[in-house]
Amino acid sequence: MVFIDEIQNIKKVKGFDLGSFLHDIYEWCDNTVIVVSGSFVGVTEEILNQVEEEKPFFGRKFFRIKLERFNEETSKEFLSLGFKEEGIAVDEKVIDEAVKLFDGIPGWLALFGRSYSYAVKHSHKVDIKVILKEAAKEVSKDFTRFLKTSNSPTRYAEIILALS
Repeated sequence: MVFIDEIQNIKKVKGFDLGSFLHDIYEWCDNTVIVVSGSFVGVTEEILNQVEEEKPFFGRKFFRIKLERFNEETSKEFLSLGFKEEGIAVDEKVIDEAVKLFDGIPGWLALFGRSYSYAVKHSHKVDIKVILKEAAKEVSKDFTRFLKTSNSPTRYAEIILALS
């Protein structure tokens, strides 16, 4: 299996032909599955559509799995099972607060779980608000990087400001 995370960053690599790369894996590596993911859904879709339409991929199967927000129950179960796997007992109130703050977004729930587990295992003080601030900083950095590499940074910035 080949897993490429944050595929939107591939645009930064000048001269890299993603279509040829994926085509060669598909052609020469038997029983290989290629999985790509990205946090900027629109950019990820654009890249995958471009690759899918290229001649080397004509007729090849692409499957898209869009991971939607979890509902409250699924969010709680996701965190509870993750903490159980980590061998950490977490108060239900902490899970409830995290579910409210991270609004069912799987990536943010995973970030919270990883950060919380790390803090507990290393005897650090745990503050959910600090983890939330770290997540917000990460979004800000990712969006800034996206704007710097996009073809229309002003347009995208204006759209985000209008939506906020």
